[in-house]
Amino acid sequence: MFKAIKEDIDSVFARDPAARNMIEVVTCYPGFHARLIHRLTHGLWKLRFKWLARFLAYIGRALTGIEIHPWRDDRAQVLYRPRHGRCYRRNG
Repeated sequence: MFKAIKEDIDSVFARDPAARNMIEVVTCYPGFHARLIHRLTHGLWKLRFKWLARFLAYIGRALTGIEIHPWRDDRAQVLYRPRHGRCYRRNG
């Protein structure tokens, strides 16, 4: 789990030249928060707690402006656009 979180942080640094340090990414990036929430909701979805997973995804959207459906494969590379509240699959 910590390896996946570290990969998400590294991904922010690779794609956002404005990211200055790890603390800033962990505390101020809604895309990072959306990924954390998605990891939780995806696990709940696989355990068949589907209502709880959807509800937590909804709460996560209220907090971050980004909703990722819990059934979505966690390994998929996605591009987050918080202003639009959408998650786009990354091609390539």
